[in-house]
Amino acid sequence: MENPERLLTGCAGMLVVAWLLSRIYHRQLPLPRGPPGHWLWGNVIEINVPHRAVKAAMKWRELYGDLICLRTVSNTTIIVNSEALVTELLEKRASETSDRPRNVFVRELMGWNTSTVLHRHNNRHKQLRKTMASVLQQSQARTYSPLHSSNLLQFLRALSKTPENYMNHIDDSASRFIMDLAYGHQIVEDDPLVKAVRAGQIYMEDGLATHRWVNSLPFLRYYPAWGPGGEFQKVAQEGLRRRLEYANVPFDTVMDRIRRNEIVQPSFTSRLLEQNGGANASEEDVDLIKWSAASLFGGGTATVSMLDPYMI
Repeated sequence: MENPERLLTGCAGMLVVAWLLSRIYHRQLPLPRGPPGHWLWGNVIEINVPHRAVKAAMKWRELYGDLICLRTVSNTTIIVNSEALVTELLEKRASETSDRPRNVFVRELMGWNTSTVLHRHNNRHKQLRKTMASVLQQSQARTYSPLHSSNLLQFLRALSKTPENYMNHIDDSASRFIMDLAYGHQIVEDDPLVKAVRAGQIYMEDGLATHRWVNSLPFLRYYPAWGPGGEFQKVAQEGLRRRLEYANVPFDTVMDRIRRNEIVQPSFTSRLLEQNGGANASEEDVDLIKWSAASLFGGGTATVSMLDPYMI
């Protein structure tokens, strides 16, 4: 077998060449003016300056105008320094300018590019949003009153027994409602499906909150996990496994029951599958419904912690 050190050195060399070619290409793109940066890491210092938005509004606007460009090793940031331009670019031209910031570690390595929240703004994203809207629109929301009522009753019972654990009860209540809505699944104590979802969410949240060099140097996504410093690849692989587990397991449970012609608890997943051919649904429809349902759970539970300040 070839020497691993020589192989690793060769791979690193090719990645550096690819990065340099990418920088040369991007320099050819027309960009607004901006403060000069370091020859290698660009405007990292300016971007890390506290209150840089105020500095841009008060100083850089006089020097560079209403559009200001800041660049780092892998990212280009455009500061829109005028209310009129913000309205023009982000409202009137929203179909052209709407998108999501790139996060290589979370979206590409951990598989969260399938999430409605983190998906690029393209036709696939529009399909995901449209599919989710079918259960979130106002006319549909009224049909969930019985589910809300029973869920609220269980929450109040749990809260009366152990009020000091109110945040756990809120989290359980949100999980119970979304799992029932998305999959028709009735959760139990220490529910394995809920544990799988929460584990996937934890990896995603940690990935977004932790600095990873692969986000600044995207070519590192090809770096081998067995190489020095490749621990981030192992974390990403485990995060991807958790992500696929919580999207596949509850969905496959519903799909298997439909294939066996069993009675299926009404839910977002079962209804859309039946509308699109049931067990004979196309691969494209199955994939769209699966990831839309997974996004429902993520959206329903990720903001629970925001309720903490409002609880007395």
